Amino acid sequence: MRLTPTLRQAVVPRHRTLAWIGLGQMGFNMASNLLTKTFDADSPSTESAFVVHDAVPAAVERFLDEHAEAASRGRVRGAEGGAEEIPHYASTIFTMLPSTPQVKSLYYTSLLPSLSQIHNSASPPTQPTTTTFIDCTTLDVPFSRALSSDLRKIQGVDFLDAPVSGGVVGAKAGTLAFMVGAAGGEESFGRVRGMLERMGGRVVLCGGAGSGLAAKIVNNLVLAQHMLAVSEGMLLGKRLGLPPAVLASVINTSTGKCWSSEINNPCPGALPSAVPPPPADRDYAGGFAAKLMNKDIHLALDAARAASEPVRLEGGELAARMYERVVGEGEGEKDFGVLFRVLEREGAEHLERELL
Repeated sequence: MRLTPTLRQAVVPRHRTLAWIGLGQMGFNMASNLLTKTFDADSPSTESAFVVHDAVPAAVERFLDEHAEAASRGRVRGAEGGAEEIPHYASTIFTMLPSTPQVKSLYYTSLLPSLSQIHNSASPPTQPTTTTFIDCTTLDVPFSRALSSDLRKIQGVDFLDAPVSGGVVGAKAGTLAFMVGAAGGEESFGRVRGMLERMGGRVVLCGGAGSGLAAKIVNNLVLAQHMLAVSEGMLLGKRLGLPPAVLASVINTSTGKCWSSEINNPCPGALPSAVPPPPADRDYAGGFAAKLMNKDIHLALDAARAASEPVRLEGGELAARMYERVVGEGEGEKDFGVLFRVLEREGAEHLERELL
């Protein structure tokens, strides 16, 4: 096992140290792009450092192995003392976690107590004490707004919600779309925009606290219904004898074209020339997990019910029921296009029952 340098050995000033918490499929690739492009932009006199942490130690080890040269020079390291150490050594901290419970536990159990020590100390440190958090998790809007308010009550602390769209493919390629909400408005956004652009192709300030999340859950509500429509259409075409690649080419040059048909078509064999092949041609491995899509749809439904003028989302409710079935059938870890396989399997089972 790698012997990770401790944070207490760090020589890079706090204001030039970035931290990343959460090294799942998305976070790992996003952090890799941020690290690589930040180090590439450094000059010898302004070298940056990078600190990573994950609840699963093996994820940190894998990240350090991926960036072995930087790790050997101490420029990237794990937080051996846990997440609570990180605010003491990094002034810009990114978080990318599964959902609300994990974010709540991390911030209120580990990060906020450390911040109070740093920013409210009777003997402030000699380094600048500004701390900026950028949370890329997709979670519920009211909680994120409350967290932003609690953090910003501490002098010198800022918080932005910056969920992403583009999936694992976009995270690897550095082409993600960031939807940003910032209580500090343009000033806060301006401080982090350059860093976000190192991981994405499009970075949009959507408004105040929680606005990025609001845009994200609306986008995923639409995406879920697109995937349902494409899955049903591709399955019907297959039953009518249309080769998947032919049908996909028709849809993708016609008015039915969308991301779910053109980039992440859920029918195996629909995109034979795609590089890399879509999840459907890899047993739905990788991509955006169906269980996370199920979570996001329910976030949208909850937001619709809690809105000042409640909105009835009938299409969203149908999509929620469909993805609950996908997760219930044990396919939750697969890419959300696995809905096609569930529909195909259920159709075959229904036909078999009718013939008995």
